[in-house]
Formats: sequence, structure tokens, C-alpha cells
Amino acid sequence: MRHKHYISALSEYWALMPDKSAAYLELVMNHFKGADVLNNERPKDFLPGKTVLVGAGSVTPYFVSEFGMEAPISAAPENSISVITIGDIITKHDGWCHAGIDTKAALLSEAEANPNTIGHIIVFDTPGGEARAPEKMVQAIQACTKPVFGYIDNLCASAGYWIASHCDQLFISGNMAQVGSIGAYITILDHSKRLEAMGINLIEIYAEQSTMKNIEFREALMGKPERMRARITEMQSQFEATVREARGEKITDESVFTGSLLLGQKAIDAGLVDGMATFSEVVQKLEAAAQEFSNLNSTTYHGI
Repeated sequence: MRHKHYISALSEYWALMPDKSAAYLELVMNHFKGADVLNNERPKDFLPGKTVLVGAGSVTPYFVSEFGMEAPISAAPENSISVITIGDIITKHDGWCHAGIDTKAALLSEAEANPNTIGHIIVFDTPGGEARAPEKMVQAIQACTKPVFGYIDNLCASAGYWIASHCDQLFISGNMAQVGSIGAYITILDHSKRLEAMGINLIEIYAEQSTMKNIEFREALMGKPERMRARITEMQSQFEATVREARGEKITDESVFTGSLLLGQKAIDAGLVDGMATFSEVVQKLEAAAQEFSNLNSTTYHGI
């Protein structure tokens, strides 16, 4: 984890499951204590998720490696489906051992431009992450003319679902898959007592004109969270709006916009996903969609 991720964890708005954020907060606190074991990790590219052989007709699922180096898009065979994984905590920028959304979006765009690919599957297993991260991946999905299917292998929550909702079709792996948590929040740490114990007196001086600078944070630290709550509510409204735009009338249960997390069949019934399938079945469904797209000789699959 790079230092920018520590800073983001303490200052940015997040769309993330609280139990996961609590676990990562422990890593941040260990960093402050000088026990940053993550800095000992070496950057590495790898094939994420389950790289399995599937009998899916004439197409080949091509699993793109995390950073697209060990298994690059350029090596995709003819008549293949690019498989890109979004796992763990979602961040905008790359970490040591996981690619940020900016990189994932670039890989999808590269796969879209490759004449050997007929479509794309994005595999999700994520509790969410930075609220600023999803937009670029959403834009990359919307720019695709070939079909883009989503496959939720266990968990897709918060910022993860923000992205997944824009896939042309979205499937869960089984009854234990969890989907939703459409919400946003921020955690603020007050370091004043810790600094005081270290003999540090932090003095902040603002320009006379800067009456509104950092006002949400300043007031929240004083026990007045109203402005901060209004800002988070505004971001949550944008999150909700983009999901409504993407899923349209498919969503039948308004309670999904309160931050609830639905399990298996309940996620299907609420319209968060389109059904339950194995990965092989999703490959077959995408192959059929790509063939339909080809037969129609359309300029884009979206909307078919």
C-alpha cells in the first residue's frame, strides 16, 4: 500500500462496507506505529481470481493479469473474451500488488480495441472502496461497443456495485453471493490528543478570505457534522442516480438505496442482478450476445 492510500484512507469519501474499513483501519494504525509490513511487499503481476478452463463453445476466456503484463491484452487469442478482475479494496491508483481502477479502465479499453476480443467479462469480488474511483471504469464500460457482462464471485458492494451496475448483464455466482450496500460515508480521525502527548501543538492559520476552506472537516472535529453529512449525502445521491440510470426499471425494491446488502436470490428479486450462473454459463451467455450483436451488424451492443 502506498502512502497516498494511507492519506486517502484518512481523508477521502468512501463507498465501502464498514466491517472491511475497520479491518483496514488497523493496517493504517500499524503504519503510524512504525509496523508497516506492507512496505516489504514487492510489486507483482498475477492472474487474479480462479483461472479455470471452461467448455464454452468456440470462444476462449482470456484472463488478463492484474496489471496486464504477465498476461497482456495483446496476447489474447482470436475469438476470445477478455476477463478482467476487480477484487479487494477499490482504489483509484495502483498499489504494490493490486491495480487501481485507472489501470483496470485502461485494460478494458485496450481489450475493446483488440480485434481478437468479442466481448468482456468483469469479475467482481470487492467490498467497495474510494468514492472517487468508479467513474473512470464506468466511462470505459459505457464506451465499449462489444458486450460487457459482470460476474459477482462472492461479493460486490458499494463502489464495486457502482461499477458493476453498468454492465450489460450482471450475474451472481451462487446463493451466498452478497450484493448492494449502495451508500457512502467518511471516517475522520482526531489526532489532537496523540499530537499533544508527543509534545506537538498543531496550529492552523487560514487566510482571511478562506472562511469556507476545509469547513466540513473543521466543523466535524468540533462536533458539528451537518456540513460533512450534507456533502456525503450529495455524493450518495450521485451514486444512486448513476445506478438508477444503469439498471433502469430492473430495480424493483427501493430499499436497496438505503445501504442494505442482499444475499443470493434476494439480490435477484430486488433487481440488483439479472440472475445466478456459473462462470462457464456467463461465458456462454456472452458468446450468444456477441453473436446476436454481430448478426444485427450494430455499432454497439448496449441497448440490445
